[in-house]
Amino acid sequence: MMTSHTQQQSICVTDIRDYPKHPPCFYLFLHPKHHNMKTIINTITGLSIALTASTHAASLIIGGSAPTEDVVFSQTSHNNNSGSSVTTSTGQTFATTTAFDLSAISVLKGSTQNGYVVGDQVRLQIFTVTDGATVATNWKTGSGTSDPVASAGITPIFDSAFDITTSGTANIAEGTLLTFDIGNLSLSANTDYGFVFTFIDAAGGPNNMNFKQNTLSNDFANGMKISSSATNNTTSVNQDLAFYVVSAVPEPSSTTLLGLGGLALILRRRK
Repeated sequence: MMTSHTQQQSICVTDIRDYPKHPPCFYLFLHPKHHNMKTIINTITGLSIALTASTHAASLIIGGSAPTEDVVFSQTSHNNNSGSSVTTSTGQTFATTTAFDLSAISVLKGSTQNGYVVGDQVRLQIFTVTDGATVATNWKTGSGTSDPVASAGITPIFDSAFDITTSGTANIAEGTLLTFDIGNLSLSANTDYGFVFTFIDAAGGPNNMNFKQNTLSNDFANGMKISSSATNNTTSVNQDLAFYVVSAVPEPSSTTLLGLGGLALILRRRK
């Protein structure tokens, strides 16, 4: 919106992501002697560039409550643990029905493990296939190793190692929520996807990371647990991790950038 004042002109560019709870607003104050269209457009362009340069770093959040909003898929039943280490991985497949932007994947910690050290990481890979087969079919062609995704001839669409701790040691109790915040990853409709965790050991603490899983019933009909050993990749049709797949809301920079672009276009036309 534009609001005129006697001494100055202000332009308010609002990011509507959290409206009406927290409607942030960027105010550009321009002195009457300098509020010509060229100055306004240049100011908007500079702010747009600054917003575009901001990035969302992937991070691991340990603790907190299970997500209740924007959850696309979840399976919360569990009766034992499934582990990942340097030579073993564990994960899950799921099939989309509509397109959405993936924001985070949350899982539940298995048994209590203490003493994780700096350098201990969990590698998360998210992937799909394009040959018409299912993710599970392609996954089973893999030969395990420390990179079971590559061994199956699959190229991940997301691949990042998450620090368990950046200082001191970390103790993680059984049942703790682990949220892998990936930012924003666009997923297509009617597509098979998979994600898998592999532990990266810095030595000095636990040599693995385990997660809660359900092996008693097929409570999640939209996918299955996948895992790997040092020699092969496997699938477990009637087993699933305890997990949450959470969709993203528009990044503040994205929605604000759209508003700034539209405002600049309007001002150029007026000029």
